[in-house]
Amino acid sequence: MIFEAKAPKKDKEKGIVDELIEFAEMTAVQFLVPNGIRKEDWKKLQPIERFYCKMAELEAKGEKSLDNYQRFSKAFKVKFADQVLSDKSKANAARLKLGLEMKSSLMSGSYEIVNTPLRAILYASYEIENGVDITDVISHLADNYPEFIANKELVVNFCRYLSEMRKSLKATANFPVDKEASNLSILSEAIQRM
Repeated sequence: MIFEAKAPKKDKEKGIVDELIEFAEMTAVQFLVPNGIRKEDWKKLQPIERFYCKMAELEAKGEKSLDNYQRFSKAFKVKFADQVLSDKSKANAARLKLGLEMKSSLMSGSYEIVNTPLRAILYASYEIENGVDITDVISHLADNYPEFIANKELVVNFCRYLSEMRKSLKATANFPVDKEASNLSILSEAIQRM
């Protein structure tokens, strides 16, 4: 191990130690599946979505340390976690952005969250809050997440999970988490009726 670790490598070349560390990290991340997320759904999620789900769980438990968000973003290999963190996040008062705060941002471009079920769901929550007809919301959801029909159950489960996590948080004028929980519940029910 010592010989392998000290052996010179070319740029981006992985040795056996690097591969073992990567394997250990991936194994550890698999054990971080939040309660309420099915393992088969977890495997389908992108790193940014896994990060968001895990942090939503920790928020529901009262964890607000910015250090936690930074550590978990590294564990999940999320490059730009700040894109999904509230602009008001600080050392002991960090939190995720709600769909109502994201509005229509991060919908296209090279953001990690683009074309994910999470982004489509958060945008749908924003639309519901703004009075968009639910049939149009679901149509936009399908546009924003092209694999929606094939992964309808995943989307429903994701909505339910986030709704449950949001229900346990205290809403304020600047943090209408209760509205997001309600919107996600409405969305999951509407999708199920399809």
